[in-house]
Amino acid sequence: MRQDFQIVRDTVPIETVARCLMGDPVKKMFRYPGERTPSIKLYPGTRSFFDYGRGVGGDCIRLWSHVREVDSGQAIREICEEFCIDFGQPDRREIARKIQQQEQEKKRREDEAKSKRKMWLFAVERAKAEIQAVNNVLETARPFSDEWCFCVNRKQHLEHILDCLCGC
Repeated sequence: MRQDFQIVRDTVPIETVARCLMGDPVKKMFRYPGERTPSIKLYPGTRSFFDYGRGVGGDCIRLWSHVREVDSGQAIREICEEFCIDFGQPDRREIARKIQQQEQEKKRREDEAKSKRKMWLFAVERAKAEIQAVNNVLETARPFSDEWCFCVNRKQHLEHILDCLCGC
């Protein structure tokens, strides 16, 4: 069992555990779940952490047990499950490769979400700009002319698109 602890400490970066448990850091510190202000500081050089709000510190296993409120044995089992660590044949390179793959996949998903959000923002801004242009034409067009009717219809269509984009 002691060897299992050492393998986890050596192969699983504390930053990975912190991001898995608490999301992204705020001003280089992490928020304990349910709190508004960050109180957990990581020390990657020593592979340790300290929770200034509770006065608790330790390694990645202690961080997991602290945040999840479980004992160290349960923390080891959960970490192994989360990061696909098999102690039957402890191959540190394979474990590190799997963790790296998981981190790369997570980054790919985050990049994809950012790209979708960027496209969504572009579509919203484009619709707003076109509505403004249509409003400008409506101010100068003669009521019930072909131009005016087209602009009214186009404005309604654009407002519908905005409603769909914004989930209203």
